[in-house]
Amino acid sequence: MNAKAIRPFIPSIDFETSKSFYKELGFKITYEEDKLIILTSGDVSFFLQDAYLKPWAENTMVQLFVDDLEELHKVASKLCIKFNGFELEPIFEAHYGKTFRLHGPAGELWHVMGSK
Repeated sequence: MNAKAIRPFIPSIDFETSKSFYKELGFKITYEEDKLIILTSGDVSFFLQDAYLKPWAENTMVQLFVDDLEELHKVASKLCIKFNGFELEPIFEAHYGKTFRLHGPAGELWHVMGSK
């Protein structure tokens, strides 16, 4: 096998809010149906579904590598205020590098890291 990409399915408790949040975070909609979109940034993409099951949402974790960790953290900080209720942790140094955690609109957890 030689995998080329993987696209996780991310839940949404409020589809329009999630759509706005991820667009403002820096993703672009590259495909759209009534209850499903693909959000893309560079070579990375994921499905956002108009579907929600609490155990699924609260157990969804995604790791995202970005070029400018500090800049994305600033953007996410502003969005967490604007979209009220989202959780953002400060950037910290772990044994695997600089990172921060962001709980998205449905409770999904993003582990965001600077590119290697």
